[in-house]
Amino acid sequence: MKNVKRLMLGIVAIFAVVLLVACGAKSDNGTYKMETNIDQLMGQDSESEVLKDAKVTIELTIKDSKGELKIIQKMAGNEVPIKLDLKVDQKEKSLKRSYGDMELKYNIKGDELTFDLSKLSSSDQANLVILKNAKLKRTK
Repeated sequence: MKNVKRLMLGIVAIFAVVLLVACGAKSDNGTYKMETNIDQLMGQDSESEVLKDAKVTIELTIKDSKGELKIIQKMAGNEVPIKLDLKVDQKEKSLKRSYGDMELKYNIKGDELTFDLSKLSSSDQANLVILKNAKLKRTK
């Protein structure tokens, strides 16, 4: 009887460990990337030949409480890179610049990351309009 109790205790302990590991919270850590035409990202068709050929690459890397946002615009043979170092709050799903008070919310469904600009001031929304329709995919 004593051995049966020990065996049952061992089985319950193993089951509890497996259950806790399986149900553990997943982190948002990883790299999310999108490359597209500026017209598609802005949600409009442009008659300008320069904008038709313009491309944008958006890459967000999240590692624990730090993040890096890279936006590279390619237009008329020129590249314009923008790089921002960010503070990440994975519980609140928010990104903050290391300076200033702007907070950008994000959502993750499956392997797709989108940005929520609704809580930003109108001037911040205008500056980040390129992120409004962005859907970044997690890269492996």
